[in-house]
Amino acid sequence: GAAAAAEVGGAVKDLGLDVAVQEDPALDRSLSTGDFDLAIFASTGSPLAQGQAQEQWASGHAKNFGKYSNPQVDKLITTAVGDFSDKAGADSINKADELLTRDAYVLPIVQEPTLIATYDTWANIRANDTPWGPTYNVDTWAQKLL
Repeated sequence: GAAAAAEVGGAVKDLGLDVAVQEDPALDRSLSTGDFDLAIFASTGSPLAQGQAQEQWASGHAKNFGKYSNPQVDKLITTAVGDFSDKAGADSINKADELLTRDAYVLPIVQEPTLIATYDTWANIRANDTPWGPTYNVDTWAQKLL
């Protein structure tokens, strides 16, 4: 909406960029064909960071709309996708993120905060940066035995 466009316009103005934010009624087509200079959108994914990383950053993936390609990032993402342990997958994704940051391929403009408030008698309630937010693992929430 208009408020989001104003927020984005103000954020990039601080970087010395003058951007006219326009809604694109054919965003899917524009993204898939690469017919854009700068696109602001959110994508949904799985609670597993590995899958979302593969969709957005792996060379040749249909949802890699900017056609980013880095063989080192591809290798790290492939390693992460094949390892479902939290630690190993996170290590590979973090290394890929360092390369993505160095390549300056994505410009994060706005971050949506996740706030969680709960009693200390509950377990397994934690943030998750997917559309499901903290409720992604509601089936594992439990009250602690006192």
